[in-house]
Amino acid sequence: MLLIPAITTLIYVYSVNAKNKAVDVLYVTLYDSTGEQLVAEQGYAKDASLKSLVGIFYSIAQSKNLLAQPPTNPDEATFVRAKLTLNGVQSDWRCYFSLEDNSLGYCVDANGLVYKIDQTVNKNFLSLPYAEHFYTSATPPSLLTIDRDTVIPTTIDWYYKNNSEDFLATEFTPTTTQSHLYHMTGEFGFHFDTPPEECEVTIRQGDVLLFNGSYQDIPSFTTDPENNILQVSVQATWKKFTDSKSYGSAEYEFEAKIDTPALFNIHKNEVSPGDLLIISCANVFNLSKIQFSIPSIDNHPTPIFHQDGEFVRALFVIPETFEEGDLSFTRSIKRNM
Repeated sequence: MLLIPAITTLIYVYSVNAKNKAVDVLYVTLYDSTGEQLVAEQGYAKDASLKSLVGIFYSIAQSKNLLAQPPTNPDEATFVRAKLTLNGVQSDWRCYFSLEDNSLGYCVDANGLVYKIDQTVNKNFLSLPYAEHFYTSATPPSLLTIDRDTVIPTTIDWYYKNNSEDFLATEFTPTTTQSHLYHMTGEFGFHFDTPPEECEVTIRQGDVLLFNGSYQDIPSFTTDPENNILQVSVQATWKKFTDSKSYGSAEYEFEAKIDTPALFNIHKNEVSPGDLLIISCANVFNLSKIQFSIPSIDNHPTPIFHQDGEFVRALFVIPETFEEGDLSFTRSIKRNM
């Protein structure tokens, strides 16, 4: 009678070990090509759906279809990096899923060996949110300053169509809670690489509101070179149309500092009809953006500006119709659109 508990215990332990041996536990940690972690999951591989992350990468870990060379150039293709632990054994993969052709998906292990990704596995992964970086439409349009700096949005609400014809919300677009300062050379300006259908802009200098209106109607304005930090708020919307591959909205809050602002000068203090004026401009980098007018002279000819070394100059003849009095002029740099 005393032997029965011991025999029972041995049978129980053996049963559990046999069961565990038959169960494949997979840990998946997924990174984008920059090393940013996207997701970490774990599960029983053989019970996982072929459309789940664990099921997809269990298929890759078990891959036996060795290729002589990659179907595409790895240096030019988008990839995700997967660190797998299957029953305690670790492996490291670079996976190149293909949007163009499911048969072109492949992965490379830590030893540089290339394996073909099953077509169904390729398709299933690209339907998951973690495949966001493989879709160009998942990247929201960029807001660029005149110096080509990319302004980081404070909030983003963006949707892209995946290979299952579903619209998914982007999850990995970087945003910021801080107002960054962007230096702009010569003038204030920004533009989108894909213009929005709707966009409202507010520009302040301290407590002074300089502009509040449509992106297309940003006026020409000058700022005090000694105090020229602008607070800019932008709200942009890209609408969803029948053939849209993406749509959404974004908000931006940032500061702009004008370095070496554009300066204009006329070399005479007094003028008479027929006088020749030389208009000089410094820190102007795009002649087509110069806006120049003389309110005190009706229908005056438009000065034509030319680059003259570090300066931009134009000649202007005072019309015979000019009546004696003050000669005032306005000058500015047209904003980027």
